[in-house]
Amino acid sequence: MTPEQRAILLDEAAAAQRDAAALADGGPFVTWGGTTRALDLLEDGIAAHRLTRLLVEDKILDGPRDLILEHLDGGGPTARKAAEGLRCYWCTGMHAATVVVCLRALNPRWWPLLRRALAVATVVGIVSDLLDP
Repeated sequence: MTPEQRAILLDEAAAAQRDAAALADGGPFVTWGGTTRALDLLEDGIAAHRLTRLLVEDKILDGPRDLILEHLDGGGPTARKAAEGLRCYWCTGMHAATVVVCLRALNPRWWPLLRRALAVATVVGIVSDLLDP
């Protein structure tokens, strides 16, 4: 083995050890805003779910949501498609996830606090449903 081959092999081994240590720590995953840990990614997903549920189903937004949907339902084909999308978890979830990713990149200082609040609110709702069906 040449000295160059040995150096390459040692570099690859060191990189593999760093990657294994990072994964054991929960990340990192490469994202638009840099790197993130698996727990951060999980919290982002739960926060996106919370935002989606808030827009599609939660009673607190029934009034504004009904007004918007009534207006869209009375419009043309494009407006009716938008209303259909607002009723759909998959459709609204895609937009909520996009908002989450953008907030992570644009507001790295306060997004973790809001993300955590949204994630904890989701967990509280799930536990409440389980304990008091």
